Amino acid sequence: MLRTQVGAPATGQWWQIMPAVVQTAFWILVGTVTLLTYIHARRTVLQPVRTEAYKLQLEEMTKIYRIFAGKGEVDLANYFGTKEMVNANVAAMYDAYIRTQLGYEHKDKEDRPYAKRYCPSARIRTEALELAGTHQKEKDRNGTEVPSFVWSDYRHHALYLPRGVSVAEEEIESAASNPLVPSELCSLLEELIEIAARNSEYLRDVIEEEAPRMPELYPTIDDITRSGFGWINNKLTRRAEEYKPKVDEITGFCRIYLSSDSLNVAPGRRSARRSRLN
Repeated sequence: MLRTQVGAPATGQWWQIMPAVVQTAFWILVGTVTLLTYIHARRTVLQPVRTEAYKLQLEEMTKIYRIFAGKGEVDLANYFGTKEMVNANVAAMYDAYIRTQLGYEHKDKEDRPYAKRYCPSARIRTEALELAGTHQKEKDRNGTEVPSFVWSDYRHHALYLPRGVSVAEEEIESAASNPLVPSELCSLLEELIEIAARNSEYLRDVIEEEAPRMPELYPTIDDITRSGFGWINNKLTRRAEEYKPKVDEITGFCRIYLSSDSLNVAPGRRSARRSRLN
């Protein structure tokens, strides 16, 4: 019967295990040092980078705040070029009326409010493109060709956008697409752009609603020369959405964000602080 002695390994066996133990301890030490170095770097080397990015963010927030700070509803309407847009589009409707119904055409088309030099862009309805080139002429009892167009069917297909409208929209869109701007503020800016777009469509609607009254209000050229755009502008004012409530949200967000920096509130704690203030 064979007997086996159980006990401590021989001295030669310990020397065989020792390299593996030393190597394991070495890699544990390297991993620990690496982790501690990274934690320290985040507090020292990486912190200036975060600080600079944060400063750039505050600069962008300040720019956005200055765009809207102190502006009332009239100021905001002027910022979005409402008056110029009303003048350009109502003038276009008036000119279409006197051309098709009174047989008069302006010679100075390049100086009209809707000319390209004043309104470099326009929103064109899809149906207008489909109707292009389909207008036909009919003949009256004397055999003279007359347009088949009926004024009561007037549609304001081209909504002319003055340069100021485009500048305002581009400025806000640029801010909303800036990666340094918080996503919540970007959403508010995009909502403001949507309000401006809806208001411009309201102008189109009002023009189409009021255009059929032109023969009754202005049956002659002399009546046109004594006319104004106030009656259409007043109706648009009653229908258009106000900019101020949304702008107040935007400036309120900026104030809280900027004031939290002056109070040394860490960026990660802003949401909680904003909730408490609301």
